[in-house]
Amino acid sequence: QCLLKDLATLCKNRVCWESSPDAQFDQLTLPTDLQRRAFDLLGLAIGM
Repeated sequence: QCLLKDLATLCKNRVCWESSPDAQFDQLTLPTDLQRRAFDLLGLAIGM
C-alpha cells in the first residue's frame, strides 16, 4: 500500500492563462526515488 500511495502522487497538470488560452503546457510532477525505481523495474517510462 505504501507504493500505491506514493504512485498516486504522480500527476500531470495542464497549465494555461486566462489572458492567453492558446498558450498551454503540461507540468509533470517530479517522481520520488521510489516511483522512479518502480517504473524502472517495470521497464516503463515515467513521462505521461
